[in-house]
Amino acid sequence: MINILPRTFRWQIVTLLLGSLLISQLISSYIIIGERSLISINERIDKSVNSFFTLAELLINTPEYLHEDLLKSVNNEKSLYRLNDNKTLISEIIYDKKNHSIANDRLFNFFKNTDFSIGSPVIIITPGSSLEFLDINSDYNEYISQYGDQLISKKLFQLQPNYDRIDIEALLPSGQWLNSTFITKKLSLGLQLRLIGIILITLTTVSLIAIFISIKLTKPIQDLAKASDKLGKGQNVEKLNESGSEDIKEALVAFNIMNERIMDLLSNQKEMLGAISHDLRSPLTSLRLRLESLKDNKSKDKMIQTVEEMNGMISSILTFVRQEANENALEKSQEVNVYSFCQSLIEEYTDTNRNCQLNFKIKKNIFFYCKYSSLRRALRNIIDNGLNYGTKIIFSVEHKTNEKIIFSIIDDGPGVPEEHISEIKKPFFRADMSRNSDKGNIGMGLAISEAIVKAHGGSMNLANHSSGGLEVIIEIPI
Repeated sequence: MINILPRTFRWQIVTLLLGSLLISQLISSYIIIGERSLISINERIDKSVNSFFTLAELLINTPEYLHEDLLKSVNNEKSLYRLNDNKTLISEIIYDKKNHSIANDRLFNFFKNTDFSIGSPVIIITPGSSLEFLDINSDYNEYISQYGDQLISKKLFQLQPNYDRIDIEALLPSGQWLNSTFITKKLSLGLQLRLIGIILITLTTVSLIAIFISIKLTKPIQDLAKASDKLGKGQNVEKLNESGSEDIKEALVAFNIMNERIMDLLSNQKEMLGAISHDLRSPLTSLRLRLESLKDNKSKDKMIQTVEEMNGMISSILTFVRQEANENALEKSQEVNVYSFCQSLIEEYTDTNRNCQLNFKIKKNIFFYCKYSSLRRALRNIIDNGLNYGTKIIFSVEHKTNEKIIFSIIDDGPGVPEEHISEIKKPFFRADMSRNSDKGNIGMGLAISEAIVKAHGGSMNLANHSSGGLEVIIEIPI
């Protein structure tokens, strides 16, 4: 089933409101036009019938030799009177049954109030699209024989005709039949145009009000959605403004309470981890000094190596905790040229004869916002990690639909077993079976890099490249 409504709640409100208003306006306009059309046809029929009977009374009271001059004086392009010896207004087909019925009722009501010196009145209404088409100079039977098929076609397949031909005939006391043809214009387009104008003005006014109201109603929901997305990415979320309707306000209050509790919990955990790591440094330093005083032997060297490894682990823990705690929040985001940013980063490695290649696939004049030093550090961790386990790095940069910058870092190392891909970003995890453990790697580099990327609102994913080695894909919003 095709969903005709917009995707966003805001525009669904506007669409439903304007759709309902448009339908109600169209129904109202249809009723108004219908009523005005009925009034118009009644007026036109009454005017034609009154003119017919008025002329008939004049002919009755005028000498016969003046009849021709009298008819010439009243005939014009929209009304034509004829005197015939025989009845001519005969038709087996009625082309406008609704108006024909109305005309007969109004003719009968007028006729019953006369002195009945005029007899056998007949009236027929026929639709027409133009004055030329209605051919007032033809009597009704000639007209029907010539244009009958076109009348049916216009009624069924074309727009509603703009004119009506009203033919009236009655028997005069002299034995002659008075035949008349009237061309009357239907309801003018002025009313339709005014109604269309009213509809457009109403829709414009209501649409502006609806957009304003929908923005006011849905803004708290959008803020809640954005905050939830940031919270899910591990970013710090400011307290939301608790405004809007009561039910929306309750949701915002609940989110603020949840966010505060989560932040407090994470903060306590990080503080505890940082404190433990910091406190371990003193006894380790003391232990290292004591080991230095021992006589040289193999055990001494191994113990010192273990202490150094523990010191490295503690330093990495403190770095990770500071990063997760957003210690670099003091660094403000700045607008950075993507090409200059990547080129200067790769030159740090190529200047020291390390094999790093830049594959820049976008225009060189594109800018994005980032915390310059923090993001460079994240990319360095990944590049250093690749160079530790391989000999070459390919650093690719792409652009995704004007929304994201995509960094791809591929090394030529041994890769990572598929079962460890989802765990390799975790702190202290090392896939030693595939990535050599003699590199001094503690397993915190990728975790720190991911924390920095998430702080930018981005994402970091890892996969084994088809040509071998590990590929790290980072997406950063522009």
